[in-house]
Amino acid sequence: MASEQRRAAIYLRISQDRENTRLGVDRHREDAEALLAARRWLSVGVYEDNDISGQGPKKRPAFKRLLGDIESGLIDVVIAQEWPRLERNRADGVRIIETAQRHNVLLTFAKGSDIDCTTAAGRLSADMFSAIARNEIEVKAERQSRAQRQRAEQGRPPRVYVLWATPRTVTSSSTRQKPSGRSTLPSHQGRRFGRLQRLCPVVKERIFLTFQLSPGTIAP
Repeated sequence: MASEQRRAAIYLRISQDRENTRLGVDRHREDAEALLAARRWLSVGVYEDNDISGQGPKKRPAFKRLLGDIESGLIDVVIAQEWPRLERNRADGVRIIETAQRHNVLLTFAKGSDIDCTTAAGRLSADMFSAIARNEIEVKAERQSRAQRQRAEQGRPPRVYVLWATPRTVTSSSTRQKPSGRSTLPSHQGRRFGRLQRLCPVVKERIFLTFQLSPGTIAP
């Protein structure tokens, strides 16, 4: 493809977008499209896995379709925001590196550099980026697990992360008033909170259903 316009695919992924605001994927799309235009590549499609972790067992349909289209010879370049957006687990790392190697596909990043997986140096770079991405997740999981274990040893309830919703008020056990209406938490959040209350009476005394929290708020 040296003398021809390269066909570039944009891959987008954000781990959490529970309210489907699409702010993250839209930012990444703009960055990828700017890179595509600057290098005068031909856009052949956008592959988007919004609100899907790159680490867990949940399938990524757009990533699978991307690999299939590379195998079919439809793509010469894959653009992503950075390596962790592309993958965060060993199996997917091996798949994208080996597929790019077989089909002479360039991997490039809006917040990074080109990786040519047809060369030994390129594959080494890809392996290192893949290992770093996995390590970040694993270290974070170990840190959170250790913190929860410490809380348990101290007899404290587990920390509750409320990552979805748009609440109104938080009442304490000393100032709690009768709620004026039904909780506005989504039904699935309400069921989950109910299970938490039954499992941990201490939490029941500290957190109440008469609230909503802004996205990303942490309730201790």
